[in-house]
Amino acid sequence: MTLDLTYTGHAFVDIGLAVLTAFVGKTDPYDLTEADLEQVAAYIAANYVKLPLKAHLTMAFTSNAWFAQDAYNPDKENLTAAQRAERTAKRLLWRTRHTDQWHAPLAADSVPPAMCIFTGLPAVPEPLSGSLERGRAGRAQLPGLQGDETINFFAEGHPGIPISGVAVLALQAFPLGCAKCGVGLLAVHTDNPQLTLRIARKFWQENERQIAQAQASGNTKLPVAPRSLKTLLIETLLEVQADVEDQHWIAPSVTAYNFTNGQTAACDIYYLPLEVMGFLQAAHSATHKQAWHALVRRWWERPKAKKGQEAPPPRQNYLYEDLFELPIGAAAFIRKYLISPQQPVAWNLIELFLRKVITMDKERIQQIRQLGDGLADYVRRSGGKRFFRNFSTERSPYALRSLLIRANIERVRSGAPPLFTMDSYIEVFEEGEEVMRADWLLARDLVLMRMIDQLQDWLQANADALPKPDEADTAEAEEQPTQAEAPLFN
Repeated sequence: MTLDLTYTGHAFVDIGLAVLTAFVGKTDPYDLTEADLEQVAAYIAANYVKLPLKAHLTMAFTSNAWFAQDAYNPDKENLTAAQRAERTAKRLLWRTRHTDQWHAPLAADSVPPAMCIFTGLPAVPEPLSGSLERGRAGRAQLPGLQGDETINFFAEGHPGIPISGVAVLALQAFPLGCAKCGVGLLAVHTDNPQLTLRIARKFWQENERQIAQAQASGNTKLPVAPRSLKTLLIETLLEVQADVEDQHWIAPSVTAYNFTNGQTAACDIYYLPLEVMGFLQAAHSATHKQAWHALVRRWWERPKAKKGQEAPPPRQNYLYEDLFELPIGAAAFIRKYLISPQQPVAWNLIELFLRKVITMDKERIQQIRQLGDGLADYVRRSGGKRFFRNFSTERSPYALRSLLIRANIERVRSGAPPLFTMDSYIEVFEEGEEVMRADWLLARDLVLMRMIDQLQDWLQANADALPKPDEADTAEAEEQPTQAEAPLFN
């Protein structure tokens, strides 16, 4: 019989429910049974009390956790038989209170019982700590919570929070669905439950493998993830989203927690909004995958090899790391990763970024595309290297306007249609007559990238038309992007 469990909206509890679900090979906590929970509880009972998990999990539950508490350790040296039996009994008592109370009957005097703030189920009928009232959880049960005897910020100054047996078990399992990364553990929660489940399952499967290897070899610690936190998170998201790609899922927002609950509790929060996730999802579609992978390869860290040794694998991808600055840092991101005459990026990928991340107006994107196409044709026919170089390095809005006007006049004199109209020029570069857009320079760079996309064969034959890297760097330094460029969302 299923227990009809559902996700709660709390990141740590939901990741714990996802671990329970993944542990028994299911896809929805609603389908979990009592036998499933007993299976997880048995694993916890057998493995949390020994290395490497005994030490590893103090990052999540503090050294006062039932499995790490020295006063409950029956294997300590120089104990009498009676002392070992007493400690074994104490450890069993506190372990069952953390793993088995989801099916415990309510105490006779618990009417009406307190209700779990996560699940809405009755709170556990027994104490979870020697200093908390029964049915209430503290820091040793919920990472990041306050100490058992601290009353600040608890309702009515009542230490601890009411919690059900299912929520306690989910929280006990929760660290198994985290990666050891950064200063502590990395937990990932999304507003798409299936994606949360897949991430927790991937982390659990890697942890399960590492735990087995450590126990077999006698290692006392689990290894830290080989990637930096942000790079690991993006790699994981891109890998697991492939499983749900065919289900036409809506891109979720993602929140990651890098936390430790040791002597000093700390938590850093990283956020990827749905705009960024939508871009990543689309970048992995058949249309954009090749261009995206080529861009990603370009930005991997390149560690140096020590003498006589091979270079270690890279720990971070700089592009992945800077995705966390979006969408606020979109202008700087575009300049750094998408706009480079020396290493052009496919226009369709740039256009995807403009639509998904910046949510740029479709009409403006179309005008940028058309102006880039027209100027590319002008370069081929008459403008040549001089115009291309001047356009790509000009930093004065008024000089740029004059340059475009002269090209437009030449175009019309040759009998061809104009490169742009007043309306289309304003759409790309100006807020109104004589008032340049705050992001006009970025718009110029986007037009340039469309030109490069259309002129690849011409540029191969006229490589000296490209500005030298030091020219581009000097021009960039003359006018660094400022907060005035923030109004990209139009």
